[in-house]
Parts: sequence; C-alpha cells; structure tokens
Amino acid sequence: MIRWNKTAKMAAVGCLSAAMIAIAGCGGAAGTSASKTAGGTADGTAVQGEPQSAATASKEPVQLKVYFFQPGFVDTDFNEKFIPYLNKKFPNITYELVNTQKGVSIEDIVASGDIPDLIEAGEKEVPKLSVLGVPEDLNNLIKQNKIDMNQLQPVLNSSLKKYSDKGESLAMMFAMQNFATFYNKDIFDKFGVPYPKDGMSWEELVGLARRLTREVDGQQYYGIQAGNGSALAQKFGLDTADVKTKKALFNNPGWHKVYELGKLLYTIPGNLPPKGKFNSVTGIFTKDRNVAIAPYYTDGFINNLQMLLDQGKPINYDISTHPTFPDNPGHSHELSFRSFVVSKTSKHKAEAFQVAAYIATSDEIQTQLSKDGYGASLKDDKYKKMFGENRTVLKGKNVAAIFKTSPLDIHHINKYDDAAKKTLDQPFYDFVSGKIDENTSLRLAQEAADKAIADMN
Repeated sequence: MIRWNKTAKMAAVGCLSAAMIAIAGCGGAAGTSASKTAGGTADGTAVQGEPQSAATASKEPVQLKVYFFQPGFVDTDFNEKFIPYLNKKFPNITYELVNTQKGVSIEDIVASGDIPDLIEAGEKEVPKLSVLGVPEDLNNLIKQNKIDMNQLQPVLNSSLKKYSDKGESLAMMFAMQNFATFYNKDIFDKFGVPYPKDGMSWEELVGLARRLTREVDGQQYYGIQAGNGSALAQKFGLDTADVKTKKALFNNPGWHKVYELGKLLYTIPGNLPPKGKFNSVTGIFTKDRNVAIAPYYTDGFINNLQMLLDQGKPINYDISTHPTFPDNPGHSHELSFRSFVVSKTSKHKAEAFQVAAYIATSDEIQTQLSKDGYGASLKDDKYKKMFGENRTVLKGKNVAAIFKTSPLDIHHINKYDDAAKKTLDQPFYDFVSGKIDENTSLRLAQEAADKAIADMN
C-alpha cells in the first residue's frame, strides 16, 4: 500500500496536467487517475494569459480543466451528456477532464495552485470550495452575459443565496435531485399488503411498513428505510451548525421532530438494520432486496435499477410520491443539486462561465439530462413530461409521482456541517435502538460536535 504524505500528494497533483489522453468522440473510463481531453480542436491547445472578464471571451483555441468533486457524476457523463452540444456551441474550446489519484484531496489540489477552471459540485461541495476561497462570484458574469436566472427552478435560486452572506452567486446549478418512494412489489405481494398510494403521509406509509416488517425462513424483511439522523433532518431543512458561534445546533427544538420521525420508523420491531447499513438505503434496497419501502433520492435509485435491468437482474418495483407531513404538505426533502463552480484563479473565466451557463440554461442539454433521469434546472414543465424517456427501467412506472412533491430550500450549509453530522450518527443510532433517551442522545451529539468544531479552529 502506498502511503500518501503531503509531498507525495502534491507531486501527484502536479502530474495531473501531464497525464492526458486524447479522445475523439468517446468517453473515458470512470474513476481513472489520468486526465482526459474532450471536444473542440484536435490538438487541445490551451491559450495562456491573464484571467479574462465576461466581456472578453476568446474565440481562439482554449482548453478548460474540469474537475468532478461531487460523487456520482464523472467524465463519462460529461462526454456523453454535454460534449456533443458543447462542441457545436463552442468549437474553440477543449476540455481536460481531471480525475485525481486516490488519496489526493481538493485541499491538495488548491494548495498546488493548479486549480481547475470548472469544478462540478453539489450542495455539500460548494461550501467546502467556498472555505478554500475557490469560487468566483458569478454575479457580474451573469449580468454581462445577460443570463435570465428567473428561468431556473425557483428553489435553485433561493437556495443559492444561502451560500453567501454577501449576496454572491457561487455556482451555476444545472440539475436538481427529485425525491420519491420506491417500493418492492414482490415483498408487498408476498405478504398480501396493498401498494403505497400517491399522497400518503409518513404515518400512513409507516402503517404499511409495520405489516411488512418480519423475519421469514431466516430472512429479515425491513418495512421501510429512510436513512440515519442526518438524512432525516433534511426532511425538515434544519441547520446543523452556526458558523458565527462555532457551535452545533442540536439543542434547537426542531431536532425533536427528527427524533420523532426516527422513533416512528425504527422502533417498529425488526425494522432497525445493522449499524453498517443504517444509511445505505439504495444499497440494501437494490442489492439485499429485503426492503419494501424506500423514500429517497431518485437519480441514485434510477441508476442502480437501470444497471440491474441491464444485467438481467431486474427488481419488480414501482414508484409513489415521497411522504409528507401534515404541517408541510407537498414538500419532500431538502434540495440536492449538481452545479459548476468557476475558479476565481482561472485564466479563462469568461469561457468557463459560458460553458457552465450553457449547460444550465440550454434546451438541448436540459432535454438530454431530463430524458436521462436528472431533474432539470429550467422550470418549464415540459422537462417533467420527458423525464426518464431514455431509461428503460422507468417504462410503465408511475414517473409522474416524482413531481407531485417539491424539495425544500436548502439549509445553511457551512464548513462545520460535515463534522457536526458525523457526531450525530452514533448517538442517534443508540437512541433508535433503545440504549439511550432523546435528551441524552442530543446532548452527546452536541458535546461531540462542539469539540469537533473547536478542533477545526
């Protein structure tokens, strides 16, 4: 096993630019350590010079480095979904698609000074990049390029504002997650329980789960799985940590609702999975196949279900609406999105922004994403009607249910979020397993999170 010290990591980062493979119209393998060049002119020549403004986008050959920070979207996706359209729109631009070697972090890349021009990032990655001082404020670029942000889904714009107290726009969001309830029809049929209906509340869905949770011939069947405490907190849009006080917020009264939901779900006898699988909803539904109901993110589920179908191992499933609460009808889960961040150190900010904006606002690419099962950034309802057309696994399924609920605005995610959430994991599991009470669990999480945050400062 190679041990990566700081020097070794920095050397690996420095070698990224040298490790390029030219490809012409075909996607590279995901997860490789080499970079890949795609699109535009054949030689991929990059233009050197000072960072440009939005008004000076070059028509000369330009190469943009693109880094995939958010899990689940890789170079092959970029090549398949974006490159055919980008090549037509920006024939002078080529793309070096960067996949770092294992053990090389985003902090190492930033420290090397060789920061990619465009960084694909989600709701968890944007604040990490902000702490590192990477994102360019896109407000001027949006104005100068006359991008109408009102054409985007309203929840994207309102959530974007929460990433900056200065009114900055730190990312261009090009896709959003949807949320729905996936259910295994074979398990329902086995136990003679009626399928879920659209519009069910959490209480109603758990009522079905109680009838499905049992052990038969040594096989444990879980009626419903929805993730750990941090995942359940996203059903309520709760802040986790305060960046000003540098303290966790588990003592906020809103967290009582999270514990009530956890108790509702996991105190059903036999419904609490082993700790190692407590937050592996997609995995245990699609691999173990012993979960009857799973209210969760759609794109991961759809990707896994499609893969199983392609392998000749399909699951007999269908979809219903994500459950809701009586005091917040019509809403499912906090927003989850995919976006591009433009690096403030880029020498090609104008071109990088134009690419990011085109991906987020062009009908061609939004149509491609929608048909592939990704929620469109554009608010036109036509994208909902074409959702998943390229996914054979969705044929004949209740796809309309996906759009009958809407995501909540994202909570104020900051640099302390991950550290705080990790400390909630064990105390919450101990609570739902009956080892400690709610007050003790929250106190332990608060104390551990405060210490973790202090250690970061």
